[in-house]
Amino acid sequence: MTTTGLTEDAWLGERLGKTAWHLAPDAALSDIDVPAPAFIDARVAVSDMGRSTELHAAGFALVDTSVTFLRAGTTEALQFDADIRMAEPADADRVAQIAGENFSTDRFHADPDIDDAVADRIKADWARNFFAGRRGEWMVVGCRGGQAAGFLQLLDRNEEVVIDLIAVDGASRNTGLARAMIGFAAGTCNPFFT
Repeated sequence: MTTTGLTEDAWLGERLGKTAWHLAPDAALSDIDVPAPAFIDARVAVSDMGRSTELHAAGFALVDTSVTFLRAGTTEALQFDADIRMAEPADADRVAQIAGENFSTDRFHADPDIDDAVADRIKADWARNFFAGRRGEWMVVGCRGGQAAGFLQLLDRNEEVVIDLIAVDGASRNTGLARAMIGFAAGTCNPFFT
């Protein structure tokens, strides 16, 4: 077995029921030899058509496209028509439920080789990792009727706040809850101002 250019993701592999790997952007595909079954993902810049073609020829399929937007943080007070606050340990089960029930177009659900129930569990466990101290620096929760109706999980990457995971339950979509959580985070979770 040759794993040059691969980084194992034991957490994801456990959930998928097979070894999971992340392929380095510059890894030579000819150097990789891992036993099946295995899951290997790769990230490619949209401008790198040569790499995209090489991966496609090797059996990789495009299942997700990421878009990055940048927004400057703010220190001004923002007003919201929703109860927005930082997550508390008591929110863990409800946040995991929202994550496990409200994704359908992410990379795991879009992959035809991953069962939707497995993809749901990945998202629930991903969100629950925040409460275990394993992923994310901040989590914002948006409540309706006294119960969490959405959450926003955030990372600090090189002093930039990055949205890692965001979800709103079906009954609370199109109410501005996601926008309110992002606005709250912009004024609260900025590493330059805290």
